[in-house]
Amino acid sequence: MENKGLLAVKKISPRTVPDMVIRVIREAIVSGSLPGGTQMKQEEWASQLDISSSALREALKSLAAEGLVKFIPNRGVIVTELSVDEALEIYQIRILLETGALELAIPNLTNQDIEFATKILKKAEDETDNNQWGDLNWKFHEGLYRVACKPKLLGLIKTLYDNVERYMRLYFSDLKYQELAKAEHFNLLQACENKNIEQAKGILRKHISDTSDVVTAYIRQLSNK
Repeated sequence: MENKGLLAVKKISPRTVPDMVIRVIREAIVSGSLPGGTQMKQEEWASQLDISSSALREALKSLAAEGLVKFIPNRGVIVTELSVDEALEIYQIRILLETGALELAIPNLTNQDIEFATKILKKAEDETDNNQWGDLNWKFHEGLYRVACKPKLLGLIKTLYDNVERYMRLYFSDLKYQELAKAEHFNLLQACENKNIEQAKGILRKHISDTSDVVTAYIRQLSNK
């Protein structure tokens, strides 16, 4: 398959190639270009990315550690599919991690952080592309959590986010999810600006729980087709 942005991989420093390869393949999975269950043709990917087979395999190992692909004997590398139970567990963990990150972050939030988050939300209001909206959705949450200054925690949250985001992006247009998320995001941001930690955590907990209901219903629907 052809992937946008592959030329950028060829133009960057060799030392940054592994990270770029991981980002390109991860985005293909999260955006739905590589659906769950897809068998990756490693020779084609290595050729398109202009990298060695061993370099590609190392990148795929990193993505396997994130839960986005898996190595299956006699079948090669397969893009993972989530079950309802797996998705529920991911969201349960996300609630714990993200409310914890938010609690640590709120005391550190500045006016500039609030302004940045507000700009992201206003930009998302006019966005009609599901993939772009998904990116803005993450940037909003990341903008709040990153001031907790816990990079390992943020990395864990992002990995879990990516595992379910691909299903969420597919379902955005069907559920009118963006309208509901927009209201919840503004309420969350207001609580953060007011430094009301418990209120903000409650809004975030409900936001993630509601999203869990949406995603698990969609995965259940896919499995019944």
